[in-house]
Amino acid sequence: MGKSLPAAEGYLGTELLRSADEPNIFLTVDRWQSAACFETFQRQYGAEYKTLDTKFEGYTLAETKLGAFSGFYFRVFGWARWGARFS
Repeated sequence: MGKSLPAAEGYLGTELLRSADEPNIFLTVDRWQSAACFETFQRQYGAEYKTLDTKFEGYTLAETKLGAFSGFYFRVFGWARWGARFS
């Protein structure tokens, strides 16, 4: 999948975040231009993604999909942060 994600239309990147409290807990955030781009990716690369996911299953104790989120992206003092709503 390494080559399919960057080539997928609308793919903006992936972040791997590690819990500050629990060193064995990670959060993967895949960013897409739109839900439609992600749905197209799933149709085009779903089987390849599943194969890769299965290959690395042994490194995972549990996996939970948290959901799909939308928001806006902004920069403050050079730090990239996600925001919800500002007045």
